[in-house]
Amino acid sequence: MKDVKFDVIIAAAGKSERMGVNKMALTISHQTTLERTVEAFIGIENIDKIIIAVSDENINVAKDIASRNKNENIVVTKGGKSREETVYLALKEVTSEYVLIHDGARPFVSKKLIKDVMECASIDGSSIPVLRPDDSMRRVDGDKITRTVNRDKYCLVQTPQGFLTESIKMAFNSILNDKKSFADYTDESEIYLEYIREPSVVLGDKRNIKLTDPTDIAGLNTKVGSGYDIHALVPGRSLVICGVQVDYHLGSLAHSDGDVAIHALIDAVLSAAGELDIGSHFPDSDPKYAGIDSTIMLTEALEKLKEKNLKVTHASIVVLLEKPKLADYIPIMRVKLGNVLKIPSSDVTISAKTGEGLGEIGEGKAIAAYAMVIAN
Repeated sequence: MKDVKFDVIIAAAGKSERMGVNKMALTISHQTTLERTVEAFIGIENIDKIIIAVSDENINVAKDIASRNKNENIVVTKGGKSREETVYLALKEVTSEYVLIHDGARPFVSKKLIKDVMECASIDGSSIPVLRPDDSMRRVDGDKITRTVNRDKYCLVQTPQGFLTESIKMAFNSILNDKKSFADYTDESEIYLEYIREPSVVLGDKRNIKLTDPTDIAGLNTKVGSGYDIHALVPGRSLVICGVQVDYHLGSLAHSDGDVAIHALIDAVLSAAGELDIGSHFPDSDPKYAGIDSTIMLTEALEKLKEKNLKVTHASIVVLLEKPKLADYIPIMRVKLGNVLKIPSSDVTISAKTGEGLGEIGEGKAIAAYAMVIAN
């Protein structure tokens, strides 16, 4: 797939009638739904252009996204009266050999799924992400079950859907030639099946839901991660906590800068991403991490979340330290971590506790920290 290029169509011209509010402008992790969706495709190799097809209501939201991503090739175009008319109009802007078509209301799509669809489409000419139903299925007419069906023969269809551009354009033009209505079709796989051939499928992702009501924003798509770390306190080392140097005659003994709070936070971030702990990603046997600023490692850990289209929305840290007192440092610590996490400092909580004279913490021999993050 090295030399294959894709354009992306984000279909975001719906009226959000079932949601009851403008879905594209809803805030998720301090971003609008549309921004979150578009960002999932930014930075993926082989993607040439992102086409955002929107209603008049969301034209300014889309233009703002394009303006804030000046280095990306983002085009904003007006959508149609139905989803497929919106896609048809957007296809006129597609110039790459292949195209991905994605729902603007699917902001939780992962980069892995996008790449899987691209890989399959570049080989087979089409690629549809699907999920096999877990529940039993029945045919219902009115208020009666009229038939049993084999669920193994059915699937739930997601986006992005990938196609050879020439083929999907031909399929859409065939609808017009047959004098049919775009409104009669629910997605591109249906059109491709009718006019081209049977599309290929790849395994979808349960997190990749389409927002239809407000409860879809939380629940399945919220992840919680927790972390813990402890370091000995020794002379001759700096005491760095939450990225801020604290004035004290002892510091953390560690391979890196010894920022115990950020180390716990890194573990929490990796936990939310379903990854192994800090030692697996940043081993203390690796010379490149000697004395490293722990915020650099935190930034790398956040990329693991980003790969799965997850973002930290809240972070909570408890520092266990007998001395010195941290009250005067905590406000700047919150700002520091908020900047790294790209969330308001008000969504970063930091508290400090002593060991009440008990154990290594209480005796002033060690510093420890617990951290928890919420990501979606």
